[in-house]
Amino acid sequence: MVLASTVGFCGALYFLFPDSHRTLDLAARHQRDALSIAYLRVLLRTDPDNYRIRYSLANELAETGQWEEARRLVAPLAYGTAPSVPEARLALLHIDRAMMRQSLASDPRRTGIRAGIAEHIEKLLSLPVAPKALETLAEASQEIDRPDLAARALQRLADLNPAGRRHWLELTARNWLAHGQPLKAAIVYRTIAMSDGQTMAARRNYVMLALDNFVASNNGAAALAFADEMLGQFGTDPVFLDRALVIAQTQNDVHRAQRFGRPLLMLSPEAVPALERQLDIELSASALPEAMVLATRLVALAPDVQHRTRLAQIADWNSSQEVAMKQWAILALGNPSGAAMERALQIAHARDEDKLWLELIGKATHDRDLTAGEQATLLAIAQRASSSRDVVDFLSAYCARRTAPVELWIALSEAQVLTGDLDAGIATLRRMPPSLIGPVEAARREAILLERAGRPGDGLARLRTVRAQAGPGDERYLVLLGNLAWQADSRAEAVHAYQAAWKGNTDQVHVAERLIEADNAHGEYEGAIAVAREAYRRFDEPRWLLLAMDSASRAQRWNDLRALLASAKDKPGQFEQLEMYWLLAGRLAQHDGKTAAARTAYHRALALNPASVSDRVNLLWFEIDDGDPVQLSGLIQKWESEASTDPAYWAPYAAGLKRLHRSKESLPWFERQLRAKPDEPAWTLEYAEALSQAGRGDDAVALRRAAYEQLRPQFQKAQQLGTPLAPPLMLSYAGLVREFEGDAAAQGLLIDIIQQGNSSGPMRELLVDSLLAQKKYDSARSWLQRTRFDQGALPARQYLALAQVDNDRAQIAAILDSPSSHLSAVERVSGLQQLGRNTEALQLAEAAARDSETADNPWLAEMTTQLRWKQSKRGGIVAEKRQIGNLDLRMLELNAGMPVGDARATVKAARMTLGGSSAAFLRDRSEEDLSAAAEWQLADGDAGITVGTNHRRQDSLFYGRAEWTGQLGPAARLRLGGSANMLSEESGLMRAIGKKSKLDSSVTIDLGDSRYAQLGIAGQRYATRDGERLGSGYRLEGGVGTSFRRKDLIWQVRLSASWEHNRLADSLPASLRGVVPPSTLVSEIVPQKFAWAGVGSTLFFGDQDSVPGHWHGLVDGILGEQWPDRRLGYSVRAMLAVPLAARNELRFEAFHSNVRSNVTAASNNGIRFSYQHQF
Repeated sequence: MVLASTVGFCGALYFLFPDSHRTLDLAARHQRDALSIAYLRVLLRTDPDNYRIRYSLANELAETGQWEEARRLVAPLAYGTAPSVPEARLALLHIDRAMMRQSLASDPRRTGIRAGIAEHIEKLLSLPVAPKALETLAEASQEIDRPDLAARALQRLADLNPAGRRHWLELTARNWLAHGQPLKAAIVYRTIAMSDGQTMAARRNYVMLALDNFVASNNGAAALAFADEMLGQFGTDPVFLDRALVIAQTQNDVHRAQRFGRPLLMLSPEAVPALERQLDIELSASALPEAMVLATRLVALAPDVQHRTRLAQIADWNSSQEVAMKQWAILALGNPSGAAMERALQIAHARDEDKLWLELIGKATHDRDLTAGEQATLLAIAQRASSSRDVVDFLSAYCARRTAPVELWIALSEAQVLTGDLDAGIATLRRMPPSLIGPVEAARREAILLERAGRPGDGLARLRTVRAQAGPGDERYLVLLGNLAWQADSRAEAVHAYQAAWKGNTDQVHVAERLIEADNAHGEYEGAIAVAREAYRRFDEPRWLLLAMDSASRAQRWNDLRALLASAKDKPGQFEQLEMYWLLAGRLAQHDGKTAAARTAYHRALALNPASVSDRVNLLWFEIDDGDPVQLSGLIQKWESEASTDPAYWAPYAAGLKRLHRSKESLPWFERQLRAKPDEPAWTLEYAEALSQAGRGDDAVALRRAAYEQLRPQFQKAQQLGTPLAPPLMLSYAGLVREFEGDAAAQGLLIDIIQQGNSSGPMRELLVDSLLAQKKYDSARSWLQRTRFDQGALPARQYLALAQVDNDRAQIAAILDSPSSHLSAVERVSGLQQLGRNTEALQLAEAAARDSETADNPWLAEMTTQLRWKQSKRGGIVAEKRQIGNLDLRMLELNAGMPVGDARATVKAARMTLGGSSAAFLRDRSEEDLSAAAEWQLADGDAGITVGTNHRRQDSLFYGRAEWTGQLGPAARLRLGGSANMLSEESGLMRAIGKKSKLDSSVTIDLGDSRYAQLGIAGQRYATRDGERLGSGYRLEGGVGTSFRRKDLIWQVRLSASWEHNRLADSLPASLRGVVPPSTLVSEIVPQKFAWAGVGSTLFFGDQDSVPGHWHGLVDGILGEQWPDRRLGYSVRAMLAVPLAARNELRFEAFHSNVRSNVTAASNNGIRFSYQHQF
């Protein structure tokens, strides 16, 4: 009844109050009892989706112990993803908490209840909940003794509540600690310490808590990392630094220990315990310099034995021997018998601190003898002059109180000498007990002291005083006697002493070396070889047998060398790895002409010592003297980079490149060699020859002159002393005298040298060359005959030169064909040319040009080019315009030539046009000219013949000319010639209407020194083109001249004169009527009398003897007087040849002259262009 009334009342209220929330609030104010529960149930039935009514009812049920019903109301809402889940979970948590509060402690259900509460908390912590709910979760977690859950809730609460963050974080850390999670607590404390808005004291508190908890969690690395992070803020806080240092030491992190310990030490730098602890840290970190500083400070603050020992040890480890030595010395002086003394002595000796060592050893040996090691050190110190006074002081005291061995007495004596007290040193030796030293040994020791004092002569004298007492067993005495005698240049006495010591089986190797040296110096090679052989037996070292081989090689005792090399082959393992062995084997093979074996030996030597410059140089000289050009070229290329900076290479590289005909490349090496050895004329001359071959003739001349100036005083001095220069230098000097003083001076010098007994073949050869150059052919022939009578021999080239001068073709041919004639390619080609055997000469020249030995010879190259030109097929074109008096002449010519055997044939075809007053009455003013010419060797001269025709429509003519030129003697040359019907240019009319026949002869005489004289005579006949006589007579001409040459310039000066006299026809021939003006006189066509005399000069430039490919030219002028009119006459001419290519040449010529017999005619002038091509 009551229940029904209550329900009805609640329903009425619900309908009376539509606002359910308000109704619930009203209901909540009522006592929680059955009525309120019934009321909430009614509300829930009326609004089942109202979560607040449901949660309130569940709470009321839980508080009244109706837990199961309460759960059934809320449980459906606590799962899924609906927004109601967190609140439902909180309701379930409330139910379980109420259940646990109302249950007894002994209730077995409490365990399950606690698990449920934990489950709810776990779930809620994974959901978004309000801060108030988080506080509830934290309280609930603590109720069930789950601080980990409480910590998580508090962590989230701290994240959501910045104002109370530090408070909640601190509670979080405590809960983590309560849960046994110091690492997480440390992380939270670190977070608090890193946060802003707190005092340094508070921050330090949290820092220390974080460090302690990191350590508690066995995470020292994190603790140290955090301490590093905080060092900047607490670097002066001793508590922080000490705690961090302890952690670093616990973690065995020496570098962090250094980092924390150093600032901590700065807070109390004078504290000995702190210094000791930091010293241990620095040593653990191997920071020896820092440890040294700390140990030094400790010694300064507490200089006890322990600290000094530690500083000394650290200084040892740090290689600070000066500090170590000081500390060990202090320790040693305080306890002479301790281990510190031994170490102090070691360091003092190692640092050459002789004074300190002597002070220490003086303390150490006050009551004991020197040990063997200490005695050895003392003897080493005694050798140094800087410690002599201290050594004297120590040894004097030591020898006075102890029984000293002989070595210390001697050391004392020597030290006294080093201090400058030689008398005291000798007195010490004489004060020694006789049982320790005998008279010979005492004398030897005194001599040693005297020698060291700079008085080797007195030492030698002292040794001589006991010479009679010395026996064969006194080897050291004999060796010293030999040494001092050798030093005093008393070689005989030294050798005698050495020989005695050698016979006494001395083991002093220098004794054998000096005996060998002395024997070699006196040419007693047999003795040197014997000593070297015995040394090889005694010492069993291969170098002694090599010294024997070297002595045999020096003496050119090739059989001995061969035998020694054969004996070395019995022990190949001892010798085949020695480069000297192979060098000597190569030298013997080279002497025997076994080129391949010599090369192999030299290469074996180099293989054993690839970096040996001397071995490389030996190999280079071998290839230069007797080897192969290809091998030589390869070696030069191989070592070129090293050779440029090493003077040892310069000479062989210069000579080698010159040997390979690479003269231009050799020049830098010659320059280096000459700078290194400027006083060696031989190299100066070699360099000059290389310059000449490289085309630098002027530089070569300057160098040869320098060599001449070097050799002249040497030669004069040698003549005064009666010791002539070495034959090669003598020969070079004679050649230089010939070049710079003339052939006559060289001739006189050579004759003097030969008469003084130096009549070697090269001297006579140079003399004959000088005579040939002076054109003293009879004298040259006489010396050749004298040499042959003396059963000597001179080069075939000199016999060939005389035969060529005499134009003795039979002799030239005999010399060329003789197998014993050692002629150069140039000499053979020259001889063949003179014999007219041009084809053979060209073949030889081309073969020689392919030979590396002669390929770079400029004379041969020029001769080859000229022979090819002579033997070539070629053609050309000529265009010319001339004025001969009153006749104008234009010509166009084509020509072609080719060799025919050893002869040459040329064909020309030309067309001429005539004009001017001299051709005014000609019926035909054009003409064609066709000619053929041949040149060949005839008898002992050169012959040439030309035949041709000059064709006009009327008055054509045939013409011809023959000429021969040959030698009359060494200095005279004869020319003979004859011609018929040749066109003549005495005047314009003569060229237009006439022809000329003549017989002529001339002689040219070589006067020497580039001078000549010439004389000619001719008989001549003038006629018209159809043969009617115009006149006949003769012509005389002559002249003298000289020339001067400089490089490619030749300047010629001459005096010349001519005379012509003709008997003329009485009147013009009838055939000329209507052809020439009626008033024309015969004398206007042909001169009756004409003479000329004047001086002329010609300047040649370029290569005058060249062929296409070289430019050249000339400028010529002549000035004089012509008769019978006594008029001034002159003539000028110029020519320039320009190479267009190696086979083509374009030539320009021009002239102008007023020298003419017809004074009424115009001057002669002309211009000519020609082009020549070689096929």
